[in-house]
Amino acid sequence: MLAGKRLDQALELANAALAFDNKNPSALALKAAVQLKLNNRGEAKHDAQLALDVDPKNVEALIVLAAERMESDDIEGALLIIDRPGLGHENSLAVLIFKLSLFEKAKEVKQTESLLRKLVALYPKEPMFQRRLIQLWVDQKRYDDAEKELRALADANPSDFEAGLNVVRFLQQFKGPAAARAAPTSAIVWPFPRFFRASIPMRWCISRPKKCMFSLKQLR
Repeated sequence: MLAGKRLDQALELANAALAFDNKNPSALALKAAVQLKLNNRGEAKHDAQLALDVDPKNVEALIVLAAERMESDDIEGALLIIDRPGLGHENSLAVLIFKLSLFEKAKEVKQTESLLRKLVALYPKEPMFQRRLIQLWVDQKRYDDAEKELRALADANPSDFEAGLNVVRFLQQFKGPAAARAAPTSAIVWPFPRFFRASIPMRWCISRPKKCMFSLKQLR
């Protein structure tokens, strides 16, 4: 809601809500977030603190204050705000994603990996976190770990052709064509009989995924 031209609309919405109740913590937090996007950092901190005066555990207001610290490259200060004891937000998705952005900005690889693992465990049906974890391992040249996670993602979605194809692409890029040809994944081969699969060149599935998928569907 806070992107581009919609900032003005968000600010109008917050001000309208505050006209009815000038201590509405959600409206104050929204206004603070808009002010921070507009680079009005003083106003953002002021409105966020007003929200916290009413609701000390308001997640949106806490993130605004922490984000203001992050913009000043004060990673430790941001963490002190967002990890304040007694808030009960340890598993809040908004808080975890914000902390992820903090660790990534600080290039804290161990903390980033630990947090991504936690997100994968908390949200196993959300592939975005697995993909980010895989990319982290690729960036660190930990190709075996990346391959293992890619295969887990493909095995968890056996009808997702693209997930299986991603394994083949990965093997092709990082372990060579021979590894890609020798290691078809369950997501690619399911549910086509072995004698039909043998007639589909693996190179199609590497360089021409659409043609490969069309051919597999014809043989199903």
